[in-house]
Amino acid sequence: MPDLPAPVYAYVHTHLLATRAPAYLLVQKDGRLEAWGGDLARYGLVGLQQGLEVESQVHVLAGLLSREDVPLCLPCIETPSGRFVDLHLFPTAAGMGVLFLDATGEELQRRVLQQKANEMALLQEYYTAIFGRRQGQDMAHDPIRHLREALMTASLFAQMFAALDMVVMERTAEGAFRLLSTVPEWFTRLYPEAASQQDGLQPGHIFPALEAFLIDADELWRVQGTGQLKSGPWSAIDSTGQDYALEASAMCLGKHQILCLALPPIPGRGDLSPSRLNTGVVRSAVHLGQQAVRGSGFASRGQHRTDVRDVQL
Repeated sequence: MPDLPAPVYAYVHTHLLATRAPAYLLVQKDGRLEAWGGDLARYGLVGLQQGLEVESQVHVLAGLLSREDVPLCLPCIETPSGRFVDLHLFPTAAGMGVLFLDATGEELQRRVLQQKANEMALLQEYYTAIFGRRQGQDMAHDPIRHLREALMTASLFAQMFAALDMVVMERTAEGAFRLLSTVPEWFTRLYPEAASQQDGLQPGHIFPALEAFLIDADELWRVQGTGQLKSGPWSAIDSTGQDYALEASAMCLGKHQILCLALPPIPGRGDLSPSRLNTGVVRSAVHLGQQAVRGSGFASRGQHRTDVRDVQL
C-alpha cells in the first residue's frame, strides 16, 4: 500500500482515529505487559503494572492473546467502564499489540436500529391480528416508507382509542400491564399513577371487580384464544366520590395479551361520555357476572349465570 499523502493522513488521524480515543497495550510473548498508552482510563483500565501477566489485569483479553489468527478485529466489546470498543490484535516483534478504539456511538446506534426493527415487527403483528393479513412483500424494498406507514397506523389507532375514551393495556411477562393508548381523564381520576407511569401498572389492585375478571382473562391469554372476553358493567369510585360505570374486555393479538377498559353506554340513558352514575346504580362484576363474546370459548366464573348474556359480533 503506497504511503498516504500528508493531507489524507492528517484527515484520517484527526477525523477517523483521534475521535475514537485510541489506547494500546504492548504484550511480551510470555503474556506479560510491556508498555501501554492512550486513554485507557476511558475504558476502565487503570492501575496497570508492567511485568505482570496482562490477562490478570485486563480481563477482556482472557484467552485472546494465544490466538494465531492475527491480525484480528473484534467489534463492539464491552469494557469495564461500560463503553464499547473495537478491539484490534496484531503481532509485533516482541509479542502482541492490542489497540482499543471507542465504538460506543456505533453500538448505541445499532441498538436504536434494533429497537426500531423490534417495534416494526410488533406493529406487523398488530397489523396482521387486526386486518387478518400481513403487509405486502414489497416492505423489504422500501422499509422506511413502510415504517412510516406503520407508525401512522399506530398513531391512527391511538387517536381512535382516545376518541372512544378507551384505555388499552398489554400484560407483560411479569404479570403487570403497560399502556398502549393515551390515558383518558376519567382513568387518571380513578388511577392517578397512570398519568405518569407507563409500565408496571396493576389495575386489578385498584379495581376489585376487575381482579375477578382477570382470572378468566388469564385463561384466554394462556391458550391464546380467539374472540373477546367481556366483563359486563361494573362501578368504580374516584377520590371525590364520583361513581363511574366501567367495562373491561380481554383479547389476544397474536402472542400479545390485551386488556381494554371503557365507559360503556347505559341502556335507556343514552351514550354518556364519561358514563357517570350515582353510587349503587351499576352493580359490581362480582354480582353481575362476566359475559364472553361468542367465539372466545370461555365461560364466566360469575355465580349469577342468569345475568350473563352473549354479545353477538
